[in-house]
Amino acid sequence: MKCDVIASGIVNAAKQVDLKVPVVVRLEGTNVDQGKRILKVNSSFINKYMLIMLS
Repeated sequence: MKCDVIASGIVNAAKQVDLKVPVVVRLEGTNVDQGKRILKVNSSFINKYMLIMLS
């Protein structure tokens, strides 16, 4: 899986949807470091909903 694409989708969804549950993410595959960076840089949209990244 392309982790950067998945991470971008998570960020875009968090911007549009009123999340009421914690977000748990485990990225493994192509571009995993880019995906983690995208989530970290954009964590302000997800942080209030407790972003948990598993490695």
